[in-house]
Amino acid sequence: MITSTPHDIKSNSIISKQPATWMLILLLAGLTFSVFYPTLSAYFVDYDDPQYLLRNVALSNFSQDWSWSGVLHFFTADAIGNYIPLTSFTYAIEQFFFAQDTLSSPFIFHLDNVLLHLGTTLCVFFLFRKMGVGKWAAFLGALLFGIHPMRVESVAWVTERKDVLYGFFFLLSLLAYINYIKWDKHKIVWYICALVCFILSCFAKVQAVTLPLCLVVLDIYLKRKWNTPKILILEKLPWWLLSIAFGVINVYILTSQKVIGSDGVLVHYNIVQKLALGAYAYAVYIVKFVYPYQMLAYYAFPVHVPITAYLCLVLVPVIIILISWKTKRNTVALFALAFFTFNVIFVLQIVASGSTFLADRYTYIAYIGFFFLIAKAYEWAMLQLPAYRYHINIAQGLYCMLFAFTTYNQSKVWQNSVALWQHYIDDKPNDYYGYYQMAEYYTDVLQYNLPDPYLDINDPQFNTLPLKYLDTAIAKDSVEGRPIVRTTANLLVNHGVACEFTKMYATSISDYTKAIAMQPNMKEALEKRAWTYFYIKKYDLAMQDYDRYQQLDSTDDLMYYHKSLCEGNMNRLEDGMRDVNKAITLNSDVALYYITRSDFYKLRNMPDSMHMDAQRAKQLGADVPAMLLN
Repeated sequence: MITSTPHDIKSNSIISKQPATWMLILLLAGLTFSVFYPTLSAYFVDYDDPQYLLRNVALSNFSQDWSWSGVLHFFTADAIGNYIPLTSFTYAIEQFFFAQDTLSSPFIFHLDNVLLHLGTTLCVFFLFRKMGVGKWAAFLGALLFGIHPMRVESVAWVTERKDVLYGFFFLLSLLAYINYIKWDKHKIVWYICALVCFILSCFAKVQAVTLPLCLVVLDIYLKRKWNTPKILILEKLPWWLLSIAFGVINVYILTSQKVIGSDGVLVHYNIVQKLALGAYAYAVYIVKFVYPYQMLAYYAFPVHVPITAYLCLVLVPVIIILISWKTKRNTVALFALAFFTFNVIFVLQIVASGSTFLADRYTYIAYIGFFFLIAKAYEWAMLQLPAYRYHINIAQGLYCMLFAFTTYNQSKVWQNSVALWQHYIDDKPNDYYGYYQMAEYYTDVLQYNLPDPYLDINDPQFNTLPLKYLDTAIAKDSVEGRPIVRTTANLLVNHGVACEFTKMYATSISDYTKAIAMQPNMKEALEKRAWTYFYIKKYDLAMQDYDRYQQLDSTDDLMYYHKSLCEGNMNRLEDGMRDVNKAITLNSDVALYYITRSDFYKLRNMPDSMHMDAQRAKQLGADVPAMLLN
């Protein structure tokens, strides 16, 4: 007796042709790894990498010894305006075991980013399988996630470790949650596992706070009674509370660091303009999912909101409502749209944080909704359109090849700072930002003696490169050539620093003075001008700037240290001792501070204290003058 329907026969014939899971996993990992292979030979880029890694004192201590107090510091403090303790912890592990000299060890950081991305890609495959997708369709969806060009920023940029790390635990939490729903055994264990992975994801990046919303969407897809108090409130209460807690912590840090609020943005908009730009960003992310037409490290807020943004403000909500209404019985389409929307809603910059309008990295998890839709559509087409299977597979293959080729080439863009910012300049030759960042990179190389293998710092013209790019940046000044006060002031400060390398101190001071006139509370300009005054031995003028700086920020240890040097040269030993003591109180792990205080003790004929500080500086890894040790 025949008990199968034609549809069942068709489905079974396809399933029987599917390979073993382990073969698909190996193929998926191999293909994903191959397109990101260029990142393994990449260096660090002068775009947050120095702040997070190369000049991060909290991390550099791990190159000498493991410190649990240092680990605790990650969980009780922010990192450059972000609360990412787990991400910082992974950097510390790499520093301690593999990269005592971080500058010469970029490989391990890039390798771990790639491996974490591979792990996340495999999690996507298993997630789709648990959601009822066949092997080949799940493989296709996960492969598109793994090799999509919009993944490059998250994988190739060491600073964006937080993306691949939060994404990995985000998906592990979803997988554990599905096991909690579907399995009768060990339900409490899977629930706890899901919750722990959620917490780890939030510790890696605050964007993970959207996960409880994704759980609700998953409940709808799995046909649970999601809107009952038992499931929506009681079951998810820990998730809601944790999400709110991490959100509040992040908002507090961003506000305290003036990353959000009126001081944190370059261009100010009214509420309608903010909503319009948010709708525009939402639409751009959807377009880039299909066709990633532009991938830059930085997308500036426009000075004038384009007309297309206002059109998006009208059309995007209408389209979302229509799709939701028409597909309310189609849980696949509803899941795809809701999953994407929930994971980008908080990064649409309606409440602006910083100067970045769009960012490829914001779509790292959000696109999973659309990849799931593609996987289900592919599976449906294989079953319902047997006559077109060959054509569909050819089309999908070509699409994957296009993505792989684009991702491979885009990975090379992040090879080093010069390649990254030259790519930006080539795409936006009339925008100041690429020239500004290129100049800042060359300035950092000169200022901090960065051993970049891609540069020839012995070139006699090397010292003039910052000025060359800054002159161009100043000529183009600001977004779309329209000057913005803060941007102009930043350019002047950087121009002043560049002039110092060619010993044009009068020009440097003039640049800093102009910047201060434009932004009276610009601490960086005050600090730079004070240091230049100190260098040319105009100590009284330097002290005026340091005193003014102290009124703006009384917690900067480096400022107190520089101030103590100035006071020492003015023979104000008591004041110098007071300020270097303040610097050490604020930051007790800087060897140079102890050497300076040891000098003060020597001048005051206090040999025991002099020796004690000299030994402390030596313990911190500094080369201490012999006269302070004897």
